[in-house]
Amino acid sequence: MSRCLKCNYELTFIERRHKYKCAKCSSLFTEEEIKLEEFKEYNKAQRKKEKEKVEKEIQILIKNSNKKLTEEERKEKKLEIQRKYREEHREEHNRYRREYWAKNSEKILAKRRENLDKDKQNEQARIRRKNNIELARLNDRIGYLRKRQKTLAESRFDEFLNGKSSFGPKEILPTLVLA
Repeated sequence: MSRCLKCNYELTFIERRHKYKCAKCSSLFTEEEIKLEEFKEYNKAQRKKEKEKVEKEIQILIKNSNKKLTEEERKEKKLEIQRKYREEHREEHNRYRREYWAKNSEKILAKRRENLDKDKQNEQARIRRKNNIELARLNDRIGYLRKRQKTLAESRFDEFLNGKSSFGPKEILPTLVLA
């Protein structure tokens, strides 16, 4: 039975209006809205099941192997399973990719242009670094030392605030007394 999108109460179908109505909050929903929400829930559940299935397969592969897999090997096994699944469901995967491209082509192209610009900037930086290797090493060393100095200063400041410092507050005499 369908549920209300606002209060999650059971809906009743009104045939003469071709709409669903909630008895609790009196909201009206079209059949398309309800079907869309039900499809979203179904789709989410299916994706969750497929993800669990892939994880179970990975766990089985791990248990079957005598040696422990590193994180990189685990990722590789997961990618292998995903590739196998894509090959078995090629038409469905291609249809999904075409739909996604149709909906998000502007975003994808903008991201590609942005990445191309970043790659060009990175290439220029690599060339500049290669040409001035000694200067680059010196700047890296200065940056490293600044970071260490900053962490040291922050730790000393925290110690001072928490009262854990080796040098406590000293009594300072007025200068008139000392004269």
